[in-house]
Amino acid sequence: MVLLATLVGATVGLYFRDGGSTETTDTPTAAASVGQLNSLIETVTHPVYWAGPKQGYTYELTRMTDGRIYVRYLPDGVAVGSTRPDYVTVGTYPVKDALSTVRAIGSKNGASLLKLAGGGLAVIDPDHPLSTYLAYPGIDYEVEVYAPSRGQAEQLLRTGSIQAAGTD
Repeated sequence: MVLLATLVGATVGLYFRDGGSTETTDTPTAAASVGQLNSLIETVTHPVYWAGPKQGYTYELTRMTDGRIYVRYLPDGVAVGSTRPDYVTVGTYPVKDALSTVRAIGSKNGASLLKLAGGGLAVIDPDHPLSTYLAYPGIDYEVEVYAPSRGQAEQLLRTGSIQAAGTD
């Protein structure tokens, strides 16, 4: 009984320590080089988006079991795996008909829909103003660009920084 109570207590404690999250990664969160990010598309066989190379940053790569991939930009001195949400993060998510999803977000009151080259669309969701979401026709992946300050994600998009890894 004592062993069972201890196991249940430990499981509940871990669950709530992580905010109730049950997400697991395919690979542990790790630092990645530009070369590793560029070659990632060969192993996952779909586009993986990022904000391009940035001096003075470590690229933190996280791959989730549900197909989501995150590239987070950690300034010098910040450890990989930091739990602080204070850093630019670009997520690539499998979403069937992602372009329609982005278009639907763009139809919300207060949303801003932006047209991208190649027929893509981007939107600033009024419910999530620190993120910009984008998608392209025929690609079942939605991209989220998160930045800790308002307007920063949109600026990264407008300057052409957001791109698929492996493209120059």
